Parts: sequence; C-alpha cells; structure tokens
Amino acid sequence: MFLLVLFLLIAIVVSYLLGSINFAVIISNLFEKKDVREMGSGNAGMTNVLRNFGPLPGILTFVGDALKAILGVYLGMYVFEPIVDKFSFVSVEVTYVGYICAFFCMLVISFLCSFSLEAVKE
Repeated sequence: MFLLVLFLLIAIVVSYLLGSINFAVIISNLFEKKDVREMGSGNAGMTNVLRNFGPLPGILTFVGDALKAILGVYLGMYVFEPIVDKFSFVSVEVTYVGYICAFFCMLVISFLCSFSLEAVKE
C-alpha cells in the first residue's frame, strides 16, 4: 500500500512539473529572443504569443501546451497501471489516476513553480 501511495505522489509531482513548462516563454525566446511576459498583456500564454509574435509561434505554443497535458495524463495512467495490477487487493481505477494527474497539470495554470508560486493571471 505504501508503494502504491508513493507512486501516486510521484505521478502527481511529475505531472505538476510537466505542467510548469511554459512553452509561451520558451517559444518567444526561441523566435524573437524576447520575453512574452514583458509584451502585450503581460500574460505568458498562447494568445499573447499569437498577438506579438505571429501565427507560427502561437500554434507551436498551443501544441506544446496540449502535448504536456496529454503526456501528464498518459504518464499517470499508463505508468501507474502496472503498479495497480500488482496490488490487486486495492480497487483503484487507473482512469482516476489520469484525472488526478490532469488536475495537477492544470493546477500549474494558477500557480507555477517556475515563477515562485505567483499567480499567472492577475
């Protein structure tokens, strides 16, 4: 049971850290060597990248954000599945682990660990 909880906590932390990757900042630095948070609305998001840097960086930001969410759920569900099968006495639906990982991946939208836990939108 301890190992099951440990792997769940690891899945949550990995999903949170994966969600903290900010593709808007990365892509704006790659394309223009500028910080998107200092331009336009000041928000580090896809819409601000689209407005300030054009459609290609905006689309790449959207795809990167979508892929990190999908990867977080995938890691939670399919990495956790063999552990749940090993502990057959525990009735845990693997889908719920994916939901938990998705929640923590989206939690980063409000509180980013890479920005010292400050709210992204003010």
